[in-house]
Amino acid sequence: EEEGAPQGAGRQLLLREDKSGVHLPLHLDSVLGGPDHRRGRQVLMGAGVYTKTVFEIPIFAIAFYVEARRAVQSTQLAQFKGRTVKQLQEDPRVYQALTSRDNGYERSLLIKLAMELT
Repeated sequence: EEEGAPQGAGRQLLLREDKSGVHLPLHLDSVLGGPDHRRGRQVLMGAGVYTKTVFEIPIFAIAFYVEARRAVQSTQLAQFKGRTVKQLQEDPRVYQALTSRDNGYERSLLIKLAMELT
């Protein structure tokens, strides 16, 4: 199995966040209670992990989702079309556009613990 590669869990596709091992849904339908055509489907845009101490113990994974149908129509995001992943990662305007309050589409953050609490 390839690290970080999407995998199926029943009908739900999951992405394994590499550092934490946490599985994150590619779409939020199951988390939000099924497809809601009024809101549109939210798709995974990126994921990361919060670690603690010098040993980099993963505490939680976090995923950022956007409403796909409206995001592709966004004039704020259109300026980044055709850019490479590296170019997008290095341009702070991408993050400003994704998190702007007046961008016209829904966004969600999903936080999943990477460790069991006893």
